[in-house]
Amino acid sequence: MTQTRLSILQSIAAYVPQRVVGQALAAETSAAMQQAEHVEAALLFADVSGFTAMSENLARLGKEGAEELTRVLSAYFTAMIDLVHRYGGQVIKFGGDAITCAFACRPASDALDEAPIFRCVLSACACALTMQERMGAFQAVETRGETFQLRMKIGISAGKVLSLSVGSVDEGLEYVLAGTPLDRMSQAEHHASAGEVVIDGACLESTERTVHDLRLVTGENREGFLLIEGLDRPAHPLEGGSIAWETLSAAEIERAIERLVPYLPPTVYERIVEGQREFVGEHRRVTSMFVNFAGIDYTQDPEAGSKLHRYFTGAQEIVHRYGGRLNRVTTGDKGSLLHIIFGAPVAHEDNEERAVGCALALQQRGADLPFITEQRIGIASGYVFAGQVGAEWRREYTTMGDVVNLSARLMQAAALGEVLLDQRTARAATEEFVCHDLEPIKVKGKQEPVAVCQAVSPREAVKVWGDERATARRTSPI
Repeated sequence: MTQTRLSILQSIAAYVPQRVVGQALAAETSAAMQQAEHVEAALLFADVSGFTAMSENLARLGKEGAEELTRVLSAYFTAMIDLVHRYGGQVIKFGGDAITCAFACRPASDALDEAPIFRCVLSACACALTMQERMGAFQAVETRGETFQLRMKIGISAGKVLSLSVGSVDEGLEYVLAGTPLDRMSQAEHHASAGEVVIDGACLESTERTVHDLRLVTGENREGFLLIEGLDRPAHPLEGGSIAWETLSAAEIERAIERLVPYLPPTVYERIVEGQREFVGEHRRVTSMFVNFAGIDYTQDPEAGSKLHRYFTGAQEIVHRYGGRLNRVTTGDKGSLLHIIFGAPVAHEDNEERAVGCALALQQRGADLPFITEQRIGIASGYVFAGQVGAEWRREYTTMGDVVNLSARLMQAAALGEVLLDQRTARAATEEFVCHDLEPIKVKGKQEPVAVCQAVSPREAVKVWGDERATARRTSPI
């Protein structure tokens, strides 16, 4: 029985950052896991191009195409996540085909480590360069559709970041890293071209070491962000702290399961308990929503953690009421983002109506909070790849495809307080909501202008949405 429960715990832990798993095993109370704290770390963001085109092409093959895409995704993520772990890092967030990783700073162990951040920055840089080398295996990926080339860009920064879990045990928890280093990490990635690694020059100053001390061979300076061309001598992998699973007692296993379950989507947890550890990837119809919100100073405001928690829990309640899934919350140079999905893994016939109703309710919620200064929302609908991404030891259920990208672009194009929709979403929701046609707009990734609409308000006879929260997942099965 204990071995079975240990297997369940290991499957659950794969969906949660290793830092959270460690807290679940070591914290004296569950509440202690949600306390905000500032930690020092090097941050790495790796974004890949090519998967969206591959997904769109393979979608035409139906089930076989989804299986082919799953195979390629698994090979790619397994290779990259293995490298992150080898260099002492951990995957904090998946963003479709992108990953955000953290290399936590450890106490100084000798005279050479008087600046603790020195070693984690070096580890992140060495890992990034090795990841780019490993991308050679994905230069020509053959599929049943055609041959695709995958290219990666990597941005790195470092410093003190806010670490906390937001949400509630009943509704679900989400682990978040926030702060200026996350913003600078994203900006570094924007300064990189395919195949490159770029580091935030400001974070090098915080290491109290020169570029030579860090063994970095740097190239072009791009507005304070430096191209990393290599290391002047090898940097050996620094293994992260692994968990001694077999030493855990039955009581420790049960306590960890109870503490980690709230971090998983209900459907994922239910499948793990039922012994269905793998999700079959599929192309399915969804509505994707991105919410951009601003007003929380994660670096200077001592109340930042409680403010984010208040905003998140309010949004969480609204999303659940409309039957959506709050996929993730991230922070970066474009502000803080919520990604919300309707239609995966739980299908609905009225994804578009649910999403528009949810968006208008979220806009009202943001307006009611005095510390939220800006909020913009973009929504798009259509078919995407939905399934597991990652490796056996670190994974996530997510969606990826052109629809997800378009919803993010519409969010960026939306005016302050606006809900911007693609035409497909607006037409499907028009019986329940007033939507105004706007002039087509140009968005990144599209050759032709995109027809867009603005969601204005519910119609008088709009339906009343019920509470669809799934609370049964919080009970750990015997």
